Amino acid sequence: DPSIPSWGEPYLEIVQRMDAAMRDAWGQEDGGDVVIVSHQLPIWVTHLAVAGEPLRHDPRKRRCALSSVTSFERHGDEWVEVGYTEPAATAGSVDVGAV
Repeated sequence: DPSIPSWGEPYLEIVQRMDAAMRDAWGQEDGGDVVIVSHQLPIWVTHLAVAGEPLRHDPRKRRCALSSVTSFERHGDEWVEVGYTEPAATAGSVDVGAV
């Protein structure tokens, strides 16, 4: 079933888990920014859900590099992606993974 990754957590459940974490963090902050650190897949399927695109995708075509930052804001009851950047790439750095 292509809608369920090999480890068994369906994409929709990943999106629901991320949405719950984002809503919780957003609701606890009175002003400023909230940072949530996650792996590539949860961020990418959240992007797809917010963009209204199908969750099933080719993992080789994800726009979600190591050391990337995807930014979302709440507009009413909806999330809106407001930015994507790869700080290591724009600073001329080399990402060698976690240390």
